[in-house]
Amino acid sequence: MNYTLPKSLPQDIDKFATLASGFQSAKVSPTEFKAFRVPMGVYEQRKDGAYMARVRATGGFITPGQLIKLIDIAKRGGSNLLHVTTRAEIQILNLELGKVEGVLRELQDAGLATKGGGGNTVRNILVSEFSGISNDEVFDTTPYAMALTNAVVPEADSYLMPRKMKIAFSSDPNYVDYAGINDIGLVAQVKDGRRGFRVYIGGGAGSKPSVGWLYREFLDADDLYALVKGMKDFFNAHGNRKDKYKARIRFIFYKLGKEKTFSLIDEYVAKAKETGVKLQVDTEAFSHSGPDDRTTVLPLQWGNIWIDDDDSVAKLRKVIEFAEALGPNTLRFNTKQNIRFRNIPADKLPQLEALLSDYSAAYGKPAVLGNIVSCTGADTCRLGICLSKGLADAIYRALEESDVDLSVLSDARINISGCPNLCGQPLWSDLGFVGKVLHTDRAYPAYAIYAGANYRTEPRLAEYVGTVSARNIPLLVVDLAREFETVADVAKALGLSLSFGQWISTSGRKVLARLIDDYSFVPSFADDKNYYFDWGADDIFNVTKRGAPECSAGLFDMISVDRQAIADNRGRDAYQVLFHAARMLLVTRGLDPLTPADVFEAFAANFIAAGLVSPDFQPLVDQVKAQGETGSYDLSRAEALADAVEALYQSMDDALQFHKPEAAEPAIAQAATQAEAQTEPAKTEAPAAETKESEPAAATTGIARSKDLRGVLCPMNFVRTKLELASLASGDVLEILLDDGKPIQNVPGSVRLEGHTVISETRQPEGYWQVLIRKK
Repeated sequence: MNYTLPKSLPQDIDKFATLASGFQSAKVSPTEFKAFRVPMGVYEQRKDGAYMARVRATGGFITPGQLIKLIDIAKRGGSNLLHVTTRAEIQILNLELGKVEGVLRELQDAGLATKGGGGNTVRNILVSEFSGISNDEVFDTTPYAMALTNAVVPEADSYLMPRKMKIAFSSDPNYVDYAGINDIGLVAQVKDGRRGFRVYIGGGAGSKPSVGWLYREFLDADDLYALVKGMKDFFNAHGNRKDKYKARIRFIFYKLGKEKTFSLIDEYVAKAKETGVKLQVDTEAFSHSGPDDRTTVLPLQWGNIWIDDDDSVAKLRKVIEFAEALGPNTLRFNTKQNIRFRNIPADKLPQLEALLSDYSAAYGKPAVLGNIVSCTGADTCRLGICLSKGLADAIYRALEESDVDLSVLSDARINISGCPNLCGQPLWSDLGFVGKVLHTDRAYPAYAIYAGANYRTEPRLAEYVGTVSARNIPLLVVDLAREFETVADVAKALGLSLSFGQWISTSGRKVLARLIDDYSFVPSFADDKNYYFDWGADDIFNVTKRGAPECSAGLFDMISVDRQAIADNRGRDAYQVLFHAARMLLVTRGLDPLTPADVFEAFAANFIAAGLVSPDFQPLVDQVKAQGETGSYDLSRAEALADAVEALYQSMDDALQFHKPEAAEPAIAQAATQAEAQTEPAKTEAPAAETKESEPAAATTGIARSKDLRGVLCPMNFVRTKLELASLASGDVLEILLDDGKPIQNVPGSVRLEGHTVISETRQPEGYWQVLIRKK
């Protein structure tokens, strides 16, 4: 009934175990380990040494029996917390690295997997929590989401994309919802008696957000696989691989325009359709609601399920076992980070409600309290700025303790994100908050406020209204709710129905703007220190200790986080500016230094000595290498170095080569060649062996250079291949040696996407692969 596990999963877990062991013994670098574990759905949390495993739950579906097993697996693995995400999947948090392998193997035995839970992959596919139980739906889209998961998650090209790809289904054409803001949005339609979908392409609520462009009014369900396969091929060929903040499909629209983008997509979809592959959809796999069946929601505080208390776990187990006795299709995770119980016979509902009330004091409270959505925030996420869950808790308590009739807010969507990555989906809500840093005499936590998304027939993102300190937001929300209650009472007296979403997107927006102005004042630190503590924090607000990001295993993760750290520390902390400026571009040379001193040494060797950065900065780099964080540095000089590195980054092309200053060009190729000096393998004739593809034998002669990349993991093996190619002339042949598995699956395909020719991929008797590449 659930998704089919990828056939490669046992081998993937074996590989994970090997790399984890190598990482712990310092034989495998952090970058190389991350490149494999993140696409496996294993992330390092903000606390060093703590890991999370994200378990796929297509459409939020999981059987009650599987959920019971997952809880037991998590407890045996040493976890104390499960977390339901805004993509309706579930995470096992606070794992020691040594326990992760065992957790992955036990999940596999339970029919569950984390593969594809992170990185540049096809992420968890969304389905409306009401699909299959709504009277307004065209048809249940759950079987189509499950079939799509089974088809695309195991495919190698699902792990080669420039960035993640998100897909969402809607079963109700009058409630587009998440289909409007995903890379591929699919809204159920029936035309001439055939099932199909209205298709939106390129939606996203991250950097430079957009609702999806309407691509097709109707796509026959038989062509669904061709659409997704074609979109993957299109994305791989045209996505931005240099800057992860421009790597989503919507940026192709921004660059090429709608008509040109659609024309290209048409070509790739038509080519995929020629394969004749269709999804294997079992439309009867999921039982449907009877006429008297009921549904109810268990609200989870910020999506959390604590499993460190045996009494609480025992009560939750009774709830799930009760649902299990009613059938396997009785619960779904939803995008509000709650659990919806479905297909509950009317006469069984009182028993279930009693069990839910016994488990959770939140059950039965006003719906708006359970619908406050928060990303994990800075308490665990390495990219977090603000403690978004702390703010969510403060809003919850302020509303609960207010005199407002919260029933008028039953449909209100309040979403909070701790940083501009927007994981809490605040731009897809009635009232959204995005964490940021502001300053008076020192930094304080604040939130940009957005209002008025339309997730119904015509998708529209929420619009920015203003910014308020974190401290004042709960009071502002209560005042806004009180204003709406007055308006809603008048509408009710007139026999009209008015939702919070309708109000805040029209006249309510002006009310919100006025309240933002009322709450805009922030006192100095000396006058009121409370403004300089985040909600739920014991220490004064500080963002300088954020670590490396874990939202992508892509090549440019460290570049992005270092650029942001430089911006955060300008005008305040010279050492942090110097450190992040020096580290920012080292990944482009295939380097991942472990200590600050090594960072500065590598920067001097690969950028100053190579002529890419002015030698005038050498004394400053020598000083900071010797004195470290305790030294005293000229802030203006530190920022000048950061500016020079940023200019160099802006000059970088897709081959990781820099083009400023022009006088440095000869040194660039030399730096690329020397960055990862290794002993070159002897050039020998390749023995007769398995060959995947080849050109005429004459084309494989004259190898210009060889590089042994065995033992080097993705993406660093690809980085080093790009560096080698960059130093060769057009038409030269590069030989690389790659391990079996992910390296041979990923690197040749990525090389082709760069426009080079893969002449041959030849498996050697010892099990590794020889790959010959002709530079474009």
